[in-house]
Amino acid sequence: MDNRRRGEQGAEARMKILLMHSKRRKIVLLSICVASLAFVASCGFLRIKSSDDLNAYFGMAIECHPIWKQFALRRFQAGDSAAEMFRKFPPDRRQEFGRYGVYSYFRGPGGFQFTGLTVTTRDGKLLTAGAGSCTWQFSFFHIADTNIDAEYAAYMKEFHKKSERQRLARLGAELQKFYLQQSRWPTNEQEFSFFVTPGTTSYITNELGISFVQQTNGGMKIGLVEFQDEKEIIPLPAGK
Repeated sequence: MDNRRRGEQGAEARMKILLMHSKRRKIVLLSICVASLAFVASCGFLRIKSSDDLNAYFGMAIECHPIWKQFALRRFQAGDSAAEMFRKFPPDRRQEFGRYGVYSYFRGPGGFQFTGLTVTTRDGKLLTAGAGSCTWQFSFFHIADTNIDAEYAAYMKEFHKKSERQRLARLGAELQKFYLQQSRWPTNEQEFSFFVTPGTTSYITNELGISFVQQTNGGMKIGLVEFQDEKEIIPLPAGK
């Protein structure tokens, strides 16, 4: 009888142990499931779909302008007005043309510029936002627009032409300085490049994109090879 009772007690003890282990396994499995669901939900919220996206997040955390967190946490989204965002986070560069704008953020932690974050707008509302470096790229959102690329290309062409026009004006001023010092104009391309454009590594004007022709009245005409309608007539300095 005693043996039988001891056997029943042993069986009950083993059953309790099994039930205890079973509960622990259920708790562990439930914890894993909850953690997995939380991870999946977090990835969905943060738009992480691949290991490349994870790598991008590591890059943004280390290198990117702080505004990236605002996009990651969906505080600014496609279609939102950009005015409040620009008030809180002024961009490092603005490029505005027609209905569109391209805004860039470069400054990372400590003021270093390892990455870039670019935002585009249409009619003052957010159109796209993305960040990237030489090793990773990440898009927070993107609304397709069939016109922005052509508009941006036209804007950049005009911007480049304006910059070249300003360069031409600076070269004209340097030419007059040369004449005042030498009492003559440069006589060849190498001389023009070496004396009129100090600090450059080019020694022929074609690499500089500049043409120059001495005029019959003693002045000098310089022009842009790329934009042949852009020319400067440099008169003889006064008193020469």
